[in-house]
Amino acid sequence: MGRKFLLCRPSGGLTDTLCQIETCWRYAQQFGRILAIDASASGLWGDFADFFVLKAADLEVHARATPQLMADLNAMSCCPAALRGRLSLPDGRLGYACRWDASLSALVDAQSGSRLSFDFTIDHPQDVLLHHQAGGGPSQAFALLQRVVLTADLALECRQRLAAFGRDYDAIHIRNSDYRTDWKEFLTRIAPELSLPAVLVCSDDRNVLSYAQDFFKGKRLLASSMPPDTAGKALHTHEFAMSPELRRRVVRDGLIDLIALARGATLHYTNTTNGYPSGYSELARHLHLNRAVLESLIGA
Repeated sequence: MGRKFLLCRPSGGLTDTLCQIETCWRYAQQFGRILAIDASASGLWGDFADFFVLKAADLEVHARATPQLMADLNAMSCCPAALRGRLSLPDGRLGYACRWDASLSALVDAQSGSRLSFDFTIDHPQDVLLHHQAGGGPSQAFALLQRVVLTADLALECRQRLAAFGRDYDAIHIRNSDYRTDWKEFLTRIAPELSLPAVLVCSDDRNVLSYAQDFFKGKRLLASSMPPDTAGKALHTHEFAMSPELRRRVVRDGLIDLIALARGATLHYTNTTNGYPSGYSELARHLHLNRAVLESLIGA
């Protein structure tokens, strides 16, 4: 193909996924590479192009990991070298297994032990650079959201679902799956601050939403989605069985929830028991404070 690529394989939830893509975007832009995004190992469970459309890009981006693209990349020189020819299998699955290496604080190739990334501070001679990692902050995730809009059908669904909400509601996000939250104490503490007649509660824990129905009696309770029962596992993990249709629904609901939270007149969230907020909560805050980006995402 005669051109150099950066294959970005984000891992983790929505905020991690967006952050890792933004990190790769900036590197590809700096060193003149084509960015190829394969989000199948992330909480998107599929192609980035299934949910997002790029605005006018300042570099060439492949937002769909087609079989032909992956076959082409498999035939090229690669960094890390141990992954050459093993980037993908013919059926589209990963050609390698990865594991977490605590000593490196990174995902590594289970076979060779190679860190699934490269030095971002320098240019590299290899035709393909692989970056398969999780983590990152909401500010970089927000930066990527400024480069994209939701697909037309998802944006329409989002606008239709939220049309009845108006803007005069207090929005609350509670993360309570892999990260835990003392959410009953949190709701009791913030209740006096909620002065509007309607309140939106979004959570990855069905029990939170059920509790809210009784807790907020006297207010109009809004809900933009209902998560599946994940037995305490994060929605973005691949540890529990879901059909492709349900996975797609979960992702779409998560994006609509994000928009609904950010559109509230006020936005409330708390630290998890780990001592810091969910990245998803903070991403909602970035959008809440930047309404032009928020409305651009859904074509409003």
